Amino acid sequence: MKSPLILFVTEEGKKIAERLTPLWGIIPQRYNSSAIKQAFDEKRPLIFIGACGIIVRAVSAYLIHKSKDPPVVVIDERGKFVISLLSGHLGGANELTREIASFLGATPVITTASDIRGLLALDLWLLQRNVVIEDWKSLKELQSKLLETGKLSVFLEDPLAFSLPQALKETSDPSEADFILTYRPSSYPKLSFIVKALCLGVGFHKEEKELYKKVTRLLQEKGFSPKAIKRIATLDSRSQTPAFYKLAKVFDAEALSFTKEELSLLSPPTPSYAQKALKIPGVAEPCALCAAEGGPLLLTKVSFQNITLAVAIHASFTFR
Repeated sequence: MKSPLILFVTEEGKKIAERLTPLWGIIPQRYNSSAIKQAFDEKRPLIFIGACGIIVRAVSAYLIHKSKDPPVVVIDERGKFVISLLSGHLGGANELTREIASFLGATPVITTASDIRGLLALDLWLLQRNVVIEDWKSLKELQSKLLETGKLSVFLEDPLAFSLPQALKETSDPSEADFILTYRPSSYPKLSFIVKALCLGVGFHKEEKELYKKVTRLLQEKGFSPKAIKRIATLDSRSQTPAFYKLAKVFDAEALSFTKEELSLLSPPTPSYAQKALKIPGVAEPCALCAAEGGPLLLTKVSFQNITLAVAIHASFTFR
């Protein structure tokens, strides 16, 4: 979490604000509209000492969505109550509220239903597991069902494996699931979320211009969602090419590169031309395996128009 902006209105509020300085080394500011805009532009937590009504009106013009808004915490001028006002789960306002209340010896005020009832915050749990959330409306309906019943069933695409909280029960039948976690384009009748868990190994010539187009086509043909790409790896001599940089950027994936020495330590399953040309056991499969840090291959090397591609799943998504 970024360091917060601390705003106060009155001299009484300033005293409380200054008590928070040791927590982050931040100098408090007197309330001003430009500071509110700064907090939202920079996605910085906002701590306001004053009346809730003032800050509610001030931030209303900048609200976008709970997945994008920064956390907003309000403290009364006597320092008796610390209120989680905005972005409680996803933004971290609830956690920040507890931290400040403990430091001040104040009472934390948290109103999110899952917290006060001790239930799972599904949105936060999903994001912590690298799940891509696009259908927020359906997720809200799932959370409501969880609040009503206390449990949900989930189907995990093999070999995904998570240690599930008590409120979630795994089912082997996708038709019985309340939602599905997968790395494939959705073909299920139930609500599906993509897990960003896949690691690509890519081999290509330095002068390659259409790497993104070719990789995307192969992923689609083999049944993998581009949104599930967590890492993309190649030989270090190819990693600085514009095509590789574009591939990682468009897929919003971490770009990795490995040396010949690192790749030589592996024994990939598919024979490779690189054994003769580069004196290494391969590029696509070894790179995918290195990036997956022990996770298994889901797709052995395939070739298409002078590129090679292999897909592995990161080890952290395959054990409980």
